[in-house]
Amino acid sequence: MGLAIFDLRRGWLILLAFLIQLAVIRTITDPSSLGIKKAALAVTALMLLLAILPNLRWWAFRIFAAGFVLNTLAMAANGGLMPITPANHLLVADAGHETLSLGQTPPHSKVVLLAPSDTRLSFLSDIIYLSVPSPKVYSVGDLLLMAGLLTFLVEVAARAVHSRRRTRSLPVAGRAAHTD
Repeated sequence: MGLAIFDLRRGWLILLAFLIQLAVIRTITDPSSLGIKKAALAVTALMLLLAILPNLRWWAFRIFAAGFVLNTLAMAANGGLMPITPANHLLVADAGHETLSLGQTPPHSKVVLLAPSDTRLSFLSDIIYLSVPSPKVYSVGDLLLMAGLLTFLVEVAARAVHSRRRTRSLPVAGRAAHTD
């Protein structure tokens, strides 16, 4: 069996894009470096697109692609960051960051505080408040990304079960050729 059942193409690119985004979000907190943060996020979006496209044969990646497109549209329409309203930001703000002004970006995030009237494609922005497992505001795209991840786990499990059943049904002589 082994990793061959995954048949994931460019998985390394997904991991690399995630690590770069994490590093950028965690380290670039100075407002004067916002342009660098936006550029890095745009580059990682391109990396994710290049990783998503060859995997569209998986249902999970189709769902993931939909979430990616919706989030990218919202961010591109609003200057490269995900918009959040001040009211929604207050629901989840860390202590000391409650008093940010419109147009500011909270540290360690890729969101920007915008008034609803200034937000383009506001229905795609961070507007869905969920208090579990911890308080956070999500976008429709975020929920699709999470659904894509869950679907991926289900698909991998289903492939593993199918592969195991197929290996067991082979004659003894054929099993050696199908094991790792």
